[in-house]
Amino acid sequence: MRVEREFRKARAVAAKVFPRALSVGLTLDWEAGRTGRAFAFCEYGECVYIACSPRLEREPLDRIQAIIRHEFGHAIDALYARSTIEQRIGRVARQGWPERMADDIAAALYGPLFYDAEDVQTTRVTSTPIRPAHLPR
Repeated sequence: MRVEREFRKARAVAAKVFPRALSVGLTLDWEAGRTGRAFAFCEYGECVYIACSPRLEREPLDRIQAIIRHEFGHAIDALYARSTIEQRIGRVARQGWPERMADDIAAALYGPLFYDAEDVQTTRVTSTPIRPAHLPR
């Protein structure tokens, strides 16, 4: 599956800077998004895992890559203190802005994320290089 393959690639890249990323798991879960722009979420608890909707498998590769990279941003945020994150990759979005922080972490690890016409993350260069202001921060 493309989702699993991209997850493994993203985890390997993240683990070079944040070794605890190797503990992040992947699950396929319809609750991760049946409709709209929701395709995945990061769950924190006894362990950290990224839940992806099975419908993500049918999406373009650039969308799969970007969504998984964004969710790894959340995972790193859950696994490490802000001071450690900033020491390793530089400044990230201010506190209280978890979605932008996830984008900042992803951009530092993998390269910039963009947003497509449906306001979903993509690795394809588009006209929206930052998270649209009307989306949750």
